[in-house]
Amino acid sequence: MTWTGVDKVRLYTRSFLVKDLKGWSQKGGTVIGEDPPAWCRDDRGKIIEGTGFFLNSELCSVDLSPKGLAVTFNPSKARHPWQLNTDPVEVGKVGDDVQTLLTRNGVLTNVDGMTLSRVDLARDRQLNKPLPMYVSACSNLRGKRMKGTEYPQGFRWNNTQRDLTLYNKTLEAGTRPRNKGRVTISEDISRFEARWTKGRPLAKDFGFSSFGELRRIGPDDLTG
Repeated sequence: MTWTGVDKVRLYTRSFLVKDLKGWSQKGGTVIGEDPPAWCRDDRGKIIEGTGFFLNSELCSVDLSPKGLAVTFNPSKARHPWQLNTDPVEVGKVGDDVQTLLTRNGVLTNVDGMTLSRVDLARDRQLNKPLPMYVSACSNLRGKRMKGTEYPQGFRWNNTQRDLTLYNKTLEAGTRPRNKGRVTISEDISRFEARWTKGRPLAKDFGFSSFGELRRIGPDDLTG
């Protein structure tokens, strides 16, 4: 059996405590002549002014705004340049690393309790024919109200809630600037990726809605 891997997740919460935003970057958007928004206080009650803040690292991207705290990370790339992380337990350990990074950078929250607002699941296969030859078969995968787009080395079907993509992983992994010349990947590896981009359909399709629930399921639950 080929296991399904978790390629990316985005988490969201309005439950967090700010201790210190030292090292974070501030978003633009402040209007000249107007006081900057004051929507957040630190743990000592001091008002933190600004339209929002962000923190980028090799592990994750973090966005802090009046809408809440959002964290995006790739549990697979955190462990390997291109191989998929197919074990939810290991995915959970990457979440623990994210928890540590947030705490170290002055934001306290419970990553396990954060809501899943995006999940990308993927599988890799070595195809025996060039990817464009699968175009007719791929056209049957388009779901309800999905539009299809064909690329030289890939296909995409998407709507506002779900996204399906088939692409040449060998080509993509080998041409990434930080991977070029140092990543070894088999020839003709293609990746099929299913992406849920809204929390409600994600919870409907999977029956869970938090990162803590994702890390506790089994590989069969992802693959099935």
